[in-house]
Amino acid sequence: MNLDRKKNRRNGNDRYRPKYHASVPSGWANDPNGLIWFDGKAHLFFQHNPYAPKWGRMYWGHMVSEDMVRWSEEAVALKPDKWYDRIGGCFSGTALAEKNRMYLMYTGAGLFRQRQCLVESEDGIVFHKYAKNPERNGMEKIFLVMKKSGISNMAAGITLLTVGTALGVTLLVNGILLMKEKKNLLF
Repeated sequence: MNLDRKKNRRNGNDRYRPKYHASVPSGWANDPNGLIWFDGKAHLFFQHNPYAPKWGRMYWGHMVSEDMVRWSEEAVALKPDKWYDRIGGCFSGTALAEKNRMYLMYTGAGLFRQRQCLVESEDGIVFHKYAKNPERNGMEKIFLVMKKSGISNMAAGITLLTVGTALGVTLLVNGILLMKEKKNLLF
């Protein structure tokens, strides 16, 4: 498949195209994932089929903005190119910035199973899938997004005690400790 965005752009009238919102130049877009501020810019990721104006094998599109009004399109952030995401594509996930790196976590859709996967970037533009994907150390259990001290974080591999509380929240991916809490967290 050709990912040359210039060749795949739609021809036609921009009369009804939003002027102050992120919108893809062609193809299908749905399910925004991981809106994050990183390295002085807002990054918006979303499920995207760059080849047709209908749902299909999902990629992750990527747009960047300095003011949340004017958006520029970046290269596709995630392609379904591994055994664990090749059939259905790159489904829902999120973004996390930690230690001057951006991490994307997404659901890789295979033939009979969906698996949690991790991607890393130093600059927020070029992304590298972890060689040990899909994650198996608790990441297939549950994801939880929480807000603590005004900062949103994503927790993986948690143990839910009751609705609204969790014990031992840890985000440990391939030996990289991104977050750890040993106390009860109330949401």
